[in-house]
Amino acid sequence: MKKLLFIAAILFSIPRGEGSEVKDPIDIAMDAAMDRNSSTAGMCQAIAAAHEKWEEGLNAARAKLKKKMPTDEFAELQKAQRAWIAYRDLQIKSYEATYAKMDGTMWIPCSASAVMELTKQRVQDLESLLGLLDER
Repeated sequence: MKKLLFIAAILFSIPRGEGSEVKDPIDIAMDAAMDRNSSTAGMCQAIAAAHEKWEEGLNAARAKLKKKMPTDEFAELQKAQRAWIAYRDLQIKSYEATYAKMDGTMWIPCSASAVMELTKQRVQDLESLLGLLDER
């Protein structure tokens, strides 16, 4: 039980973006899945499913931005997206190097959650940009 509480504390201590008071349906579904199966494998499956949904959200936000932005503006966004992908990949390697040295299986879902949060944050950034475009 202590292990589960510790993992929950780690997962919920990860910084959230602005407006995080209202949970996203993806997070709600992930939390529910973890409640149903709080084993390490269950938590990893829940995080993987959530990560997949965030990846879908990333693609959807990008497609919406492509429709709303002039070509030159979207080209700049694509440059930023490529740079973000390079950053993400390096950050994942950094996480892997750190989490690989941690003792205990509880760090496996913590590592998966940290990786998922990268994509989640990028989706939130792109959705904020969509909101900005709506102000034009």
